[in-house]
Amino acid sequence: MKILKKWQIILICLGLVFTIVSCKGKNTENNEAKEAEATESKTADVKEEVKPVTPEQAGYAFGVILAKTVKDSGIELNSKEFLKGYKAAMKEGFEEKGFMDAEKVLQQAFQEAHVKKMAEKLEASKKFLEEN
Repeated sequence: MKILKKWQIILICLGLVFTIVSCKGKNTENNEAKEAEATESKTADVKEEVKPVTPEQAGYAFGVILAKTVKDSGIELNSKEFLKGYKAAMKEGFEEKGFMDAEKVLQQAFQEAHVKKMAEKLEASKKFLEEN
């Protein structure tokens, strides 16, 4: 159950990352309209067929984004347990308590990883100051 919380928090964080990334660098509506007009005029002669995203593509993309988030956070996890938690959460009747427990564990893991990173940075700073 502890693993599930980690993944729920990772998923929540991932959602936040997607939101931040998708909002980052957005232009004003006025500039967007101008860009749309320019794009329309450039691609008027070339029409591409937009293919729907397959479940395989979406699953792979989600895995890549999730893995990057985990890697950047410094959290250590077991991929077998991740899959076990994913399958459990996807089953009918998975209780809210399971999500809440998973959320607590994941929050603690993020905190521990953050403390570890900060301790390493502090140590590197002290070493730098001693040498200079």
